[in-house]
Amino acid sequence: MFADPQAYLLVLLVSVALYWIIPSSLPKLRAFVLIIISAVFLFTVSPLALLALGVITLTAIITLRLTLQKGSARIAWLGVLAIVVEFFIFQYYNARSANIVVTFLVVYGMSYVAFRSIAAMLDWKLYKRRPERAPSALDFTLLNTFFPIVPSGPIEKLDRLRVSALGRKAEPGLIGYGVLRLFVGLFMVGFVGDRIILANLTPMQEIYYGEGAGVSILGTWWFCILSLLYLYANFSGFMSIAIGSGALFNLKISENFNWPFMSTNIQDFWKRWHVTLGEFANRYMYFPMLKVFKGNPYISIFITFVLVGVWHAINMQFLLWGVFHGIALALYAFLSRKIFSPDMGAGSVRLVRAFGWLATMLFVCWAWTFAASPTIEGSWRMTGRLFGLG
Repeated sequence: MFADPQAYLLVLLVSVALYWIIPSSLPKLRAFVLIIISAVFLFTVSPLALLALGVITLTAIITLRLTLQKGSARIAWLGVLAIVVEFFIFQYYNARSANIVVTFLVVYGMSYVAFRSIAAMLDWKLYKRRPERAPSALDFTLLNTFFPIVPSGPIEKLDRLRVSALGRKAEPGLIGYGVLRLFVGLFMVGFVGDRIILANLTPMQEIYYGEGAGVSILGTWWFCILSLLYLYANFSGFMSIAIGSGALFNLKISENFNWPFMSTNIQDFWKRWHVTLGEFANRYMYFPMLKVFKGNPYISIFITFVLVGVWHAINMQFLLWGVFHGIALALYAFLSRKIFSPDMGAGSVRLVRAFGWLATMLFVCWAWTFAASPTIEGSWRMTGRLFGLG
C-alpha cells in the first residue's frame, strides 16, 4: 500500500488513534481529521495524484449542485465528460514518470476517484427525489480522499462512506474483524504475492514474453496461471487491507472479490472478480448503452467492456483485453439461453458447469496475457505458444 507498508501502517495507527479520541457526536470533526491526514499522506507520495483528486472531486461537487438546481441530465453528462477528460490529461502528464508507485496512483488510484464521482453525479435523480440524501461537499471529499481506498479501490458507494457514517459508536466485533482482514491482506500481498509467486514469476517473464526458445505449451500455460494468481494475490490482498483498515474506523467497505476462481462462466466471473467495477459498468455504462443501441444487449455488453479495457490503460494490450472480454460476455449472453433448458437433467447441468469452469479459467488466463504483456508483439507470441503455434 503506497509502496511502503510500514509507512502505511504508521499512518493508519495514528489516524485510528486520533479518530477514536474524537467523540462520535462530532462526525464532521472526524471527517476533517481523516481528510487532512489522507491529503497529507497522498501529497508525500504524489503531489500530482493529490492535484488530480482535488480537481476531479471539485468538478463532481459543482456538477451535482448545478444538476440538482437545473434538473438537467445534460449537465450531469457534461460533468462526466469533464472528469474523463481531466483523468486522461493527468495520465498524459504522468506518462514520463519513472516512479511506478506514482504512476499507479495517478492511473489506477485516480480512476477509482473518477468512478466514485461519476456514480454520485449520475445518481442525481435519486437525490432530486430525496434531497436529504444529496451529498455535501464534505461527503464527496471524504469519499474520494479516504486513504485506504485511494490506491486500489473499491469503487465505494457514497452511502457507505459519508460523514453521517462516522457518527456510529464503536462495534468491537467489526474492529476485531478489521484487524484480522488487515493481517490477511498483508500476508497475501507480502508473502503469497511477492515472496512465493513473484519470486518464481520474475525469471520467467523475459523468457515467455521474449523469444522463448525451448518453452513448452504446459510451461507457457503455467506461466500464465502464475501471472493471474499474482494479480489476484496482490489485488485481493489490497482489498483486504482496505476493508480491514475501514473496519478500524467502524466503516464497512464493500467486498471486491467473491471466490472468482469458482466461476462457471464468464458472466459469473465478473460478478465475483472486481465486484464493484462490474456493478459500476452494469449500472452506469451498460444500461445507458442499451438506450443508445435501442435495447441490443450484445452490442451494449461489447462496447461496455471495450471502454473498461481502455479505462485501464490507453494501449493495444488493454484494448484487446477489453475486446476479448466483451466478445466472451456477449457470446455467453446469446448462448446461455440455448445451452440451459428446463428439461436438462442434473448430470447434464453438472457437466456443462464443469466444462464452463474450465473454459472460463483458460479464457481468463489467456486474455490476461495481453494486459500483462509489456508489448503487443509479446502478447501475440504468448498466444502462439499457448496453442502450440510458435
